[in-house]
Amino acid sequence: MLRYGSTPAKAIALLAYLAVQRDVIREGLAAVFWAESASDRARATLRRTLSALRAGVGSEMITADRNRIALTERFWVGTDEFESTLATTMSHGHDSSDVCPNCIPDLERATSLYRGDFLVGFSIRDAPEFEDWARNLAESFRIRAGEAFNRLAIGGAAAGQYAEAIAAARDGATSTHSTSRRIVS
Repeated sequence: MLRYGSTPAKAIALLAYLAVQRDVIREGLAAVFWAESASDRARATLRRTLSALRAGVGSEMITADRNRIALTERFWVGTDEFESTLATTMSHGHDSSDVCPNCIPDLERATSLYRGDFLVGFSIRDAPEFEDWARNLAESFRIRAGEAFNRLAIGGAAAGQYAEAIAAARDGATSTHSTSRRIVS
């Protein structure tokens, strides 16, 4: 198990990046995490960080060769489930902002997976590209979660389940802070 206090922050950041991106080119990782370093030094630092990550999560969870690094499929990632669950609601033959009865269980699942901003409170030094990536991803998830809470509230109200609709709107306003005005209005 990876522990924040005993694992280098860049190894944790690398895990987060791999969890979302799944399969990346080594050179790209070196640029994201060590852009200010010479390429030889960046690659060496990436090797050491990857070693720390493997020690934390188990070497069987990561595949790597000279060019690519990836997480294995055995690694459950909540962001993947969040995205695929929302995508399911788009396959019901209606506009993406509409809600049908079949959408409700998927919207409930997606909103239960959203627990706040991606990597909130976590940062690493000297990796502005990683910080930008994490900030943009957090904003994207926040907007998508806000839309899901909003659709859940609309679906609940349309079904006459007003208490559930109000709860979804309230939870969305609480969970997605900056999108709360869009959810309630």
